[in-house]
Amino acid sequence: MAVQQLGAILDLIGEGTISGKIAKDVFDIVWNEGGDPKAIVEERGMKQVTDLGAIEKVVDDIIAQNPTRLSSSRQSPP
Repeated sequence: MAVQQLGAILDLIGEGTISGKIAKDVFDIVWNEGGDPKAIVEERGMKQVTDLGAIEKVVDDIIAQNPTRLSSSRQSPP
């Protein structure tokens, strides 16, 4: 791994593009396969989602697609 690749991973963390956990995964990929960390994150859809609206939409979509599970979980909470 080149210094530039490690620096790119650190930049991605600093920008908030990826989390520390995702950075570990990117590090493993770069270490084993090589490549540009920024391109890897883009190509593999590894960007961290921090937009609350986007997260809420995904949750709403999942709930809408699984009404029986929602009903079941409401009837027998943990």
